[in-house]
Amino acid sequence: MHLDLGLIADNAHVDGQGKLYIMGEFRYLTAAKFPAFHPKLALVLRISAPMVEVRGMKANLHLEVVDEDGSELLPKTPEFEIEFAPVGPADRGVAHAQIVMDLNGMPIPKAGDLTFHVWVNGSRIGQVSMHAVKQDAAGAPGAPGAAG
Repeated sequence: MHLDLGLIADNAHVDGQGKLYIMGEFRYLTAAKFPAFHPKLALVLRISAPMVEVRGMKANLHLEVVDEDGSELLPKTPEFEIEFAPVGPADRGVAHAQIVMDLNGMPIPKAGDLTFHVWVNGSRIGQVSMHAVKQDAAGAPGAPGAAG
């Protein structure tokens, strides 16, 4: 099992046919002060596995959010069940789960790197990172890594 796709966007959804729509992908967030709250934030994940590994299996996902020093920034999310579906003729024998987690208004406690560690059934399968930076007095982003 592995993380095929991991990104942060303003909005995303999966339609009834399994097509993934992503709007406003970003890796950097600029804020006037911290803690900051991004009004629209979606974590988008696609997890793939051989069908024989996930057929009939319940999979549970949770996230851990840490800073660049590995310190926990937010409490671990509760586990929730995800479903795998066959990819189809394009990749026979493979199944994937597409997950869009709306994290609207999530607090960004401080400037710097923020990493979402993705865990499935107790194993870390990947991560998605972003960087938050403080605006300078003129309203322009400060240098990457600027403290707030």
